[in-house]
Amino acid sequence: GLQSVAIGSNFATVKSSAPLGIGEWLTSLEVASDNPNFRVIDGALCSKDGTVLYDAGAAKSFSSEGLYVVPSGVTKIVGAAFKHVRWLSALVLPESVAAVENSAFDLNTNLTEILSLSGTMALSSDAGSESFKRGSAPTVYCAKAAATQWQALLFNSLETGVSNVVPLT
Repeated sequence: GLQSVAIGSNFATVKSSAPLGIGEWLTSLEVASDNPNFRVIDGALCSKDGTVLYDAGAAKSFSSEGLYVVPSGVTKIVGAAFKHVRWLSALVLPESVAAVENSAFDLNTNLTEILSLSGTMALSSDAGSESFKRGSAPTVYCAKAAATQWQALLFNSLETGVSNVVPLT
């Protein structure tokens, strides 16, 4: 599989349905320092301002035994950002994350736990509806105020209709 990706200064767009880091193979991701649109933060491809996470396939080297902490300041996780990221078993979403787009965790069969530090999870009508499609049914630990959004997100996207949401007080 593809192990290394170098993104030049003229790279301008990312197709959210085609992640760079499929599986466990991508181990290195670099973005030219003069690229006006993207940069790498903790192994993840992010917008230049660090608010959008596009792809976390190469973030394995920043994880600890399958646990990955999304960089602080990320507000949106786009579709397929964690697609097929088999090394990921636990995820921490910082308080800044307010949106998870459709199919963000598609085909991610090893993800068992998510800790969401955000008080709310804003979802548009289609965003998130298939975030965990064909993947695992993780247990989500979240603020009480966000529990309803997470419950709906998991219930609507899992083929089993099962969701495990644990509100924290």
